[in-house]
Amino acid sequence: MRLLINIIILLGLTACSTTIPNVSYYKLPETEARLDSNRLEVTSIKLPDYIDHKDVVLELDDGTLHRANFHKWAENLDDGIVRLLEGSKSEGVSTLIELMIVQFHGLESGRIKLSGKWRKMSGDKTLWKSFDMELSVTKSGYVNMIEAQAKLIEELRSDIVSSNETDLKS
Repeated sequence: MRLLINIIILLGLTACSTTIPNVSYYKLPETEARLDSNRLEVTSIKLPDYIDHKDVVLELDDGTLHRANFHKWAENLDDGIVRLLEGSKSEGVSTLIELMIVQFHGLESGRIKLSGKWRKMSGDKTLWKSFDMELSVTKSGYVNMIEAQAKLIEELRSDIVSSNETDLKS
């Protein structure tokens, strides 16, 4: 009986000494104050299954995708992307956008990848455009990776806003 009690105490002490790593949560940060009057309204956004969850994704050098157990999105990723694309709601007419993202993740080599296509609608006219963007991260770490992802979304917003209205087709 005494042996059983000692084993239970030993197991209890061992369990208490195990350290559980802290989980870090991230939101896509706004990277620059926007003073433009261009108003975007995202009517739909589609994400691939591999990033449509709470874990931040990193592509390893061998091409495998790693879901980080201790680095998670604090908001749904699609909500964060829409928040950055739409910015603050300003007065005026919105340009409607549909967005389909194919890739949006960090690479172990220190780059961030964003690709997919968007559709811009203005009145009865539409413009489809594909995009394939990459950005190098100068410092390692998840915080820097998330900041670079936000910069790519801001760059995408800029490309959408600056797309030529004459390219829109009925």
